[in-house]
Amino acid sequence: MTAEVRTPGLLPLQRLVQSAAFQRGVLFLIVAAAVIIGLETYPDLMARHGQLIKTLDWVVIGLFGLEALLKMAQHGRRWPRYFIDPWNIFDFTILMVCLLPVGGHFAAVLRLLRVL
Repeated sequence: MTAEVRTPGLLPLQRLVQSAAFQRGVLFLIVAAAVIIGLETYPDLMARHGQLIKTLDWVVIGLFGLEALLKMAQHGRRWPRYFIDPWNIFDFTILMVCLLPVGGHFAAVLRLLRVL
């Protein structure tokens, strides 16, 4: 019988990232991002509440960044394993495009694709 080798401190993080609650939270963020993108298409609404909507958008983008960091961190020193999963690559690409000052409509389209 061989003993399982575990890296100290990573198991709880792995459990968190792989939990159903975490996945539901990410799904909620995806839907929230889609709603925010939809709200941004209404000029009158943006004129009245644009700052709040933009702030919410940045909060959601920040939470997506935290999700990516947690998913990377669960691998410890082997964090590049995060990029083995094509969905992680897709999500990371969307996150990077959203953080670039050139995103615009292209970033919105990518973010909406994530909903699908």
